[in-house]
Amino acid sequence: MRVRLWRTRGSIPVALTSADIRHKIEQALALANVKHLCMFHHEPAFDDERIESVLKETIRFEKLTRTEQPLTVTAAYDGMEIEL
Repeated sequence: MRVRLWRTRGSIPVALTSADIRHKIEQALALANVKHLCMFHHEPAFDDERIESVLKETIRFEKLTRTEQPLTVTAAYDGMEIEL
């Protein structure tokens, strides 16, 4: 199965903080069989540099909190396809 992402930039009620990112990772790690976290619905005011910064911080946190199998973390973009 292939999933195609589009319109990945949208508005969210509040800006993401480091605590928000940590909480999302913790939720993902708590779910059974989670192998890939794809962040989407980015804040429209964020430029590519800011999204990359959030992605790097999320990957860093995943590595620090990893207990078993690594979790792939990516930032969605228009036209991105993920093989399931």
